[in-house]
Amino acid sequence: MLDTLSSLLRAYFPAIWLLILMSITLIFFKASLPELKSSKISDKSIHRTLHFSALSSWSFSQFLGSIAFFIFLVVYCFLIFYKQDFANYDNDIFTDYILNGKFYGPPIWPDQGRFFPLGHQEWNLLTIISQSPPLYFALPILQCLIVVILLFFLLKEFSIWLQLSVIFLILTTPSTAYSFFSLTIPERNLIVWLIIFILAFKSYLKSSVHRLEKAVPAMTAPPQSGYTFAFGIVLIATHFALYYKEPVFILLSIFALIRLLFFARRERDLIKQNLSDFIKVHKIEFFILILCFIFVLFYILINLPHRSISYATSRSIDYQTAFLYFVESNPLLSLFLILTISRFIYLFYWRKKGDIFWDSLAIGSIGYFLFYVKIGLINNYFLAPIDLIAILYIIHVFSPILQKSWGKLLLFALGTILVIQNIYETPKIITERFNFINARVQIVQFLQNYSQQRDSDEVNLYFPYTNKQYVLYYFSCFLKYKNRQINDSLSYRLTSPLEFAENNKCVSWNSNHNCFQIKSPNLEDLIIILPEEEIQQTLLSEWQQQENLLFHYRPFPSNSPMHAYIFKKVKS
Repeated sequence: MLDTLSSLLRAYFPAIWLLILMSITLIFFKASLPELKSSKISDKSIHRTLHFSALSSWSFSQFLGSIAFFIFLVVYCFLIFYKQDFANYDNDIFTDYILNGKFYGPPIWPDQGRFFPLGHQEWNLLTIISQSPPLYFALPILQCLIVVILLFFLLKEFSIWLQLSVIFLILTTPSTAYSFFSLTIPERNLIVWLIIFILAFKSYLKSSVHRLEKAVPAMTAPPQSGYTFAFGIVLIATHFALYYKEPVFILLSIFALIRLLFFARRERDLIKQNLSDFIKVHKIEFFILILCFIFVLFYILINLPHRSISYATSRSIDYQTAFLYFVESNPLLSLFLILTISRFIYLFYWRKKGDIFWDSLAIGSIGYFLFYVKIGLINNYFLAPIDLIAILYIIHVFSPILQKSWGKLLLFALGTILVIQNIYETPKIITERFNFINARVQIVQFLQNYSQQRDSDEVNLYFPYTNKQYVLYYFSCFLKYKNRQINDSLSYRLTSPLEFAENNKCVSWNSNHNCFQIKSPNLEDLIIILPEEEIQQTLLSEWQQQENLLFHYRPFPSNSPMHAYIFKKVKS
């Protein structure tokens, strides 16, 4: 019974998800039409919101700062596009599916315990427009520009200098940069939808019947323009964000629960008199919880028959090591945790009233972080949404003291530390991506030229230091993709000391790529050392003495360890 239900939900999930989205859209946007018609939002007010109408009042230094930021943004977007190709891990989405004319299904993998069905689905939509590779690389650039514009809206209360500084800090944060510089990171989409969620929720609070941040739960004032519209946008953003990464439900449900607990404590009399009024007043939090519950229900019903979380267990480390990895590698996270904990101790001890919106979001973010710590999964881009929220939280927490010189000095010091960290770490991510992709491109180009000069139908490739089967799989994906572009008849046999799946499949989940186990290379075999395989100098010297060096990729900058080599086996 459960197996049948799981299969049905997997088969019809896109239709169910779209039905929920259409219901939200029709209900709330139909109800918001009178508000939108009466709002009389003018282009002039939008310009004021973005501060662009006040250009004449800018100082010369602010104007120069804006020009510098524009130049930075142009360079940033150029680097996203520069030397891109489908050579990264997980790019089989493109090489084996999208660019091969196949539909890439929603990532619902109950045998691994994974359920993020919106992941990578934007690429299927782009194929409707075109299958031109540059189109796919343009999407992260477009999303980056959307994020910048949305952040200007979100930070409109601050000076232009602070706006530009905060946006620069967010874009250069290593986790954010990693998300935008890779095509297959769902966190990039999550960042966009979280900013929309925050903007819409803030707009909802501003236009709602009552001021949730004030201590008077009155219900006498009529709703202002945009109330229902903002409500609908919040729910749509929630509905999208939940299905890009599993732990998002923790962040959003904690956010909603903390708010409800706060208001329940503050509005005890209203609950005693009429619970339905309390629910009506705070219905947005209840709707968010309902959407989170629907996500959890989907996850349980689809994954329960398989009872597997092999994706996490095969990659997990102990939670102490995971915690230390995140706090040591991410100063922003460490600062966020210290500031948040200190702030709550201060608010509790002195019985001060905090900012219920940002404080609830901060607690939800900590829950998101602790989820990754608990399951022991680490990666430098997993916490990209939390880094975004952390920066925005710090700015809003410090905003009351920005009028004081010591507050500005403290914020400047913290910002300087984070910028220095970003300037040190983020270029490493960019150059590593460049060398990883460029080395593979040059390796494949060499192999194609080498193959076309031989009479043999097949070239044997031996990978002595590759320690994971999936590395050869992704190399094979890229190699076949590039060969399809020039000559489908080129053939390669990938070999390694590794053991492979049944029927010589490189990986168990794809039967289109074969790899073979051999202990040592044969004469005339090409021996390939990939850029991520840092070979010891003594071993490299042995290869150079015994075999014929045909190819050497020299990385940029020259002190980077990501060299790549191709030797030809000439001695038995």
